[in-house]
Amino acid sequence: MRLKKLLSVFVSGVIAVTAFNSLSFTSVSAEDDYILVSEPVQADKDWGQALTLQGSHLDKDMLKEGCTVYVEYEGDGNIELVCQSWPDDSIEGCDKEIWAKISPTTDENGIATFTYDDIYNAFIVDFDTTWDCLMAFHISVTSKDTIVNYAYISYEDSSSSNPAPEDENSENESSEIESSENESSENESSEEQSNSDDDSSDANSSSSAPTISFDMDNWSNYLHLTEGASTAGIKLSTTRQAQYQGATLQVSVNMASDLPAGTYPTYASTVRDEDGNPAYPDAANEDSTLVNPGFELYASDFGLETFDGATVTFKYAFNEDVADVLLEGSMFMYARNDEGEILVNYPMKATINTITKENINYYSNGFVTVPSDVDATKLVFEIPLIKAYKGTVLMMDNLTIEINGEKIANVDGFNDTAEPMNESDGVLKITGEGASSSDSSQAESKDDGSSFNPIILVVLLFVIAAVVLVVVIIIKNKNRYY
Repeated sequence: MRLKKLLSVFVSGVIAVTAFNSLSFTSVSAEDDYILVSEPVQADKDWGQALTLQGSHLDKDMLKEGCTVYVEYEGDGNIELVCQSWPDDSIEGCDKEIWAKISPTTDENGIATFTYDDIYNAFIVDFDTTWDCLMAFHISVTSKDTIVNYAYISYEDSSSSNPAPEDENSENESSEIESSENESSENESSEEQSNSDDDSSDANSSSSAPTISFDMDNWSNYLHLTEGASTAGIKLSTTRQAQYQGATLQVSVNMASDLPAGTYPTYASTVRDEDGNPAYPDAANEDSTLVNPGFELYASDFGLETFDGATVTFKYAFNEDVADVLLEGSMFMYARNDEGEILVNYPMKATINTITKENINYYSNGFVTVPSDVDATKLVFEIPLIKAYKGTVLMMDNLTIEINGEKIANVDGFNDTAEPMNESDGVLKITGEGASSSDSSQAESKDDGSSFNPIILVVLLFVIAAVVLVVVIIIKNKNRYY
């Protein structure tokens, strides 16, 4: 066992050197996230390390009380953190080998989280040591095919901005945003937004209200279609059928044919095939056309200069039918500026899980983070359609923006009397035409006169029982005389 750990230390050092160019580090502060992985990395073997920090690359102050480690990954393997130590006479109290494995506090939808308390207990408490003895910090995977796309340490607390005063909520007719060739619906005027803010301010009645709830019409002032939305016929609308809570955003597309040759979604050049080679090698050519069908948020709409350092969370559920028509079966999320310049090398992704199906017809937790100091004025949710399709792609609800530990208050009105959907109440059925639930479909079913009357069944059973009884009596009487 000791030899195995020593070999692991050696391999970890090699991985740390080879992977260093893929990593980005920021200074630790109360306001900033600490970026561990900014570009995809993976281990060179099963039960290996996708990331190793040690020596001059390890900042022992990065793990602060109350922090949470987030790891976004894809693949079948499991994610663990490992805090490692070995005897070092130069550091007081560091006289033993430690290989402290920490399982995720939560692990769903390809996002594993680890709380400070779990890390502290596994390393400090269980091994009676101190942070001074932390020699190496690993993100470990059980399968070498598991890819860690993004990882960071968040220092945000649970505080939120002051909610607006309570008032009664009203239900308005749902509005829509649909792409057209001239994209006239893409940009909403600041004057319209100002009016909508006044209309919805009284509906922000709960400190738990998401930034955008999609419960009132005003949501359409905060979601803007991208310039490439018309290539896929993107349509945004809200529905109260099979919603998560109150009303829910429904994202639909209408693309009559596959993407033409030479045209690719924004991040097509980053996609790799099973052998690790570019799946779309021509996407990086200068004469290739990149399109970004989807929608985006503007920082200015929320009173922000930029989205730098923001974390955006939301609930979402995919239509299973779109797994083969979306690039990597995913929705891509990334930051850009007013000039259209993309600010990250790799997007964060919400990927359809066709194995566990936890985000197919069920609402799952999604999130996207924005790096600090990149001047991100826009946050894009790209629907990278590559094949012809018409219908619903996904549902989204309760989008919340947090920045510097403060939650942006609700802007579109929140129906706090509506209960969030309980998955045990019925599985969502999201199809090309929209969404429904097993409960609602049963409630709407009507008797057309062709259904079987249970009274007839009772009478029939009674007659059969009577006939059987008569036959038994006759047989017994017959046996008595023979």
